[in-house]
Parts: sequence; C-alpha cells; structure tokens
Amino acid sequence: MDDERDHRDLLLEAGLALSSERSLPAILQRIVELATQLTGARYGAIGVLGTDGGISQFIYTGISPEQREAIGDLPVGKGILGALIQDARPLRLRDLHTDPRSVGFPPDHPPMRSFLGARSWRGGGCSATST
Repeated sequence: MDDERDHRDLLLEAGLALSSERSLPAILQRIVELATQLTGARYGAIGVLGTDGGISQFIYTGISPEQREAIGDLPVGKGILGALIQDARPLRLRDLHTDPRSVGFPPDHPPMRSFLGARSWRGGGCSATST
C-alpha cells in the first residue's frame, strides 16, 4: 500500500512539474529524476532526438559531475539506445551486456546491468532508465 501511495505521489509531482515549469531542460531533468525514483533505478536518462535522428541532448541523473567528465562524449544513439530509437516498443533487459545490439560503454562509465527504456514522441525524443 505504501509503494502504491508513493507511486501516486511521484506521478502527481511529475504532473505538477510539467504544468508549473516553463524551462524544457528543467522539465526533462525533473522527469528523469522522477522516473528513476518510480523504477528504483540508480541511473536514468532522457535522450532528445535531433533532426538527423541521433541524440542531440542527453539529460541524465545518478552520476557525479566528475564521472560525467571522465566518461567523455555523450551517447549519440547507437547500440541499445539506437534500438530504442528505431523500435517503438518498450525495452527491458536483465543484462544489457548480453544483448547483441549492445556496443558497450566508455572506459570510465559506471557499471550498468539492467535496462528499462521506452520511446516517447513529442517532436522527437527518447527516454531510458537503467540500473
């Protein structure tokens, strides 16, 4: 019962954030933070697609600024994220490293195993949550 109430509260908070915030980056940041809370994920991200179909903006949570700097370039939409962009079906993986579409991570990327992603469109965009 408490989990159900917590989820309702988080969804209500998401709705309020969407209706009260005017800055798109701030809205996307809050959505990714709420998504990680709802799913219990350690890391989360929303990729916004550019006109070329690749990721033009990548909004994330769960890593420190130092980790972000060490990782290097942000994703562009290859591998698992590319599969999510190409296929509208939600994607859930217990171990993303065993999926043949996986292209791996940069050397300083934090370890990630499971993946939950869903594509949502409104002028182009893709969201994903990973633990």
